Amino acid sequence: MRHRSAPRTLAAIVVALAALAACSDDDASSDTVVESAGVESTVAESTIVESTVATSLAPTTTDAPTTEPAATVAHIRGTAYTFNTPDPIAGATIKVAEHPELSATTAADGSYELELPAGSTATLYIEAADHFGIHTQTFTLTEDGDGLELDGVNLQTPSLAVYEGLKALVGGFTGRDPFEGGCVIVTTVGDARMVGMTFAEFIDFHPHGVEGATVAIEPALATPIYFNEQVLPDVAQLTSSIDGGVLFPNVPPGEYTLTATKDGMEFATVHATCENGRVVNANPVWGLHALP
Repeated sequence: MRHRSAPRTLAAIVVALAALAACSDDDASSDTVVESAGVESTVAESTIVESTVATSLAPTTTDAPTTEPAATVAHIRGTAYTFNTPDPIAGATIKVAEHPELSATTAADGSYELELPAGSTATLYIEAADHFGIHTQTFTLTEDGDGLELDGVNLQTPSLAVYEGLKALVGGFTGRDPFEGGCVIVTTVGDARMVGMTFAEFIDFHPHGVEGATVAIEPALATPIYFNEQVLPDVAQLTSSIDGGVLFPNVPPGEYTLTATKDGMEFATVHATCENGRVVNANPVWGLHALP
């Protein structure tokens, strides 16, 4: 930046000296005051300009607020095991319906872990030899949803022989194929003490359920069938048994929310995505577990 204040100050000084030389002592005295005032005023003006410029060019520092960076990934961990047994399934493939590029293979103890994008939804399913490929409930991977670190997302899947037997049993209750017109949704009204358990702790803790709870589905397009304490679907069972199991056959494709009610208790909700021919098993320790 160029400044013109310095040349103006020098010119004023020259004019003042010339006036002093041409005038008498008395005149010089009065003129000096006038000229000096002009010089001082010009110098003062220049100083103000220089100070203003320096201030405007000076770097400013502000304390920017510090915020934690948003999480970009989420993790889901759990164990695959055979329905109604403590037996883990090794070598199974765990996939995610919303992210077909992702998969994990279960270890010798049936465990698996998946890394997924934070903020997404995730419906897991299993591919295992001699087992029916069930799906999990649909999770929302946010802090305000189901969380970013999900443990105990177990996949309880029946052997093909047991699956065919259960399908025939439910069909006998309803008078038609339980998959006709849609899917089957299964969950467990679970004991709050299961929350946070490892798989080994979960398997040793049984029965898993809360008896006497009523389960509803929204939209209300299917009727629940509760499992009795022998872990069998039973039309005579009007509320959950100590097993806690409940299923909804013939659910049309769509998005659903399951809720449980019992006096004096609160339960987690379950979100399920139904497609034709799918079995959605919202398995404990997740599912409709009681809140601690």
